[in-house]
Amino acid sequence: MKYAEFDFKGKSEKLYYNTDEKSINNVLYEVFHEQCYKKGLDWIENIKNPVVLDVGAYIGDTALYFSQHEGIKLHCLEPCKNNLDCLVYNVNNIPDVKVYSNGLGSCNRITKLDAGDNVGSGGESIYNTKNKSEEIKLMRIDFFMKQAGIKHIDLIKIDVEGAEYEVFGSEGFSKVNKNIDAIIGETHLTPALPVIAEKMLTDYGYKFEWLPFNNLHYGWHGNIGKWHKEFNVNIPTLFFAHR
Repeated sequence: MKYAEFDFKGKSEKLYYNTDEKSINNVLYEVFHEQCYKKGLDWIENIKNPVVLDVGAYIGDTALYFSQHEGIKLHCLEPCKNNLDCLVYNVNNIPDVKVYSNGLGSCNRITKLDAGDNVGSGGESIYNTKNKSEEIKLMRIDFFMKQAGIKHIDLIKIDVEGAEYEVFGSEGFSKVNKNIDAIIGETHLTPALPVIAEKMLTDYGYKFEWLPFNNLHYGWHGNIGKWHKEFNVNIPTLFFAHR
């Protein structure tokens, strides 16, 4: 297990990880330099002892970021064993945090998670299970909340490599969404388009906005003989939704 040291708001921090240096540096840049989850932190700023559900907690980077709020009650879900080991280590000094080894899905089931060729990068997905698959447990969000004794959630942070559509489109979410005040997270191109997440959440009465982080680059290259032209766009995938 390796670790990365960095400064954040005048304080020296350390995060343990099990991936390549480039991947972890990208994570640190997005979370602590760009502060892509600041909208969520601002949302809970004036809430005493806010309950935050970190779905796809990875190695605890976002847990560490949100722990700036004193009195926060964190629930971190991470089903990937490689990431889970680092997560447990990295949140050890956060006062009120619980770690769970399951993910969320449309139903309670055992499925496979694929890390691809870069284990520990945070890109583990249930939608591509050809390489280095491991079995993981998924739970409906309503069942999970009942089991964990959570009646109300001030903020959900979610980054689950496409499974967000399964969570938001589930019967479980339809039953408990009124007890969830705000959601911040990332959408993906598999198995749906990012706008589907917007449709799902606005249908449940959330006010939805895309955040100004263009972290998905998409394009088309036209080549006919000597003629060549590129068409490139930046697509926002980070969003914030609230009641």
